Amino acid sequence: MPYPQGHRAPVRTRIVESARRVFSRNGFERVSVDSIMADAGLTRGAFYTYFESKSDLSWSSRDRRTTASSASACATPQPTLPCS
Repeated sequence: MPYPQGHRAPVRTRIVESARRVFSRNGFERVSVDSIMADAGLTRGAFYTYFESKSDLSWSSRDRRTTASSASACATPQPTLPCS
């Protein structure tokens, strides 16, 4: 049975959020794909559907954090931060 439309984005987000938590607790070098996926409640095989490697996931995690920080900063007007 196929997954419903729109399934991929929430699952990918779940993996990225789990990675951020696990990286924060243990550091990048000490974290395995298995530990990230266990935290996310998903199988190791699912990881490779969304990411090529742990490094690829690490960049996605950083990009998501940077985007969220920028959006938060722009929500509250601050004279030193240009919001466009």
